[in-house]
Amino acid sequence: MGTSLVLYGSHLALMLLVAYVWVGSRRKRDLERTLASTLTIEKEELREKSTALDRRNKELELILVEAEAELRRGNLEFVGVRAKEREANDTVVSLSRAIAEQVVTISDLKAKLNEMETERSSWAHQIHLLIQDKEDLVVRSQRRQQKVLELQDKLSECYARLNRRCTYDGTRSPFGLWGSPLTAAYNDTRRSSPHDVPQNPSYSAPAQSPLK
Repeated sequence: MGTSLVLYGSHLALMLLVAYVWVGSRRKRDLERTLASTLTIEKEELREKSTALDRRNKELELILVEAEAELRRGNLEFVGVRAKEREANDTVVSLSRAIAEQVVTISDLKAKLNEMETERSSWAHQIHLLIQDKEDLVVRSQRRQQKVLELQDKLSECYARLNRRCTYDGTRSPFGLWGSPLTAAYNDTRRSSPHDVPQNPSYSAPAQSPLK
């Protein structure tokens, strides 16, 4: 009896142990299934997040590429603007030099113009003096011509008197019967040119002082 009880107790204990192990294994399997399901869900979520992050990374890479291209274009534009600025500065410097040279040239031209104006004034004054001298010479020439005509008239009268005297005395006049060759030449010159004085080769006129 006691042995039966012991055996029954041992069998019961073994059954309980088996039941406990079976229950624990089932729970473990349930826990493992639950954990696997949870891990699968989290894995899918992580995969979706990774895919979204990859997509976002590609978008950011495209934005970065566009930004780099825009930056390069901006750098090129900046370089072009700087080149144009340097070119404009060079143009301003060249224009400043050209303006300075033009100012110097204008100053030189003004100086030459002043010199030419001074020379022109001097020439104008000299021309005015020459015109006055010419007018004075014309007046003096007219006076001398008038004086020469008066002297020629007096000489003709003297020749006529000498001829008349020689004729009255019965002597031959050295100047001809009716007048000297100078008188005839004088009459011819008065008809042709009243400004020429006839010359008698056989007569030496007395020296005369210059007329004023």
